[in-house]
Amino acid sequence: MDREALEKHLLQVNADLALGRECIGRQRRIVADLEQSGRDTKTAFQLLQEAEASQALYAAEAERLAQELAAPS
Repeated sequence: MDREALEKHLLQVNADLALGRECIGRQRRIVADLEQSGRDTKTAFQLLQEAEASQALYAAEAERLAQELAAPS
């Protein structure tokens, strides 16, 4: 992948990370609200865990891309 493509991909991954943070925050609030009202949190908590796992993958990809861009050509 050329430098321009790497930079574009990194921008997209960073945008996805920002959206992921919002989704994770929202899902955490949903889990907390369900817990507070004494309702079942199993499905909501599983969705939160999946979102956090996806976020970790995106973060790793962002780090990989940043390292590749920082490496001498």
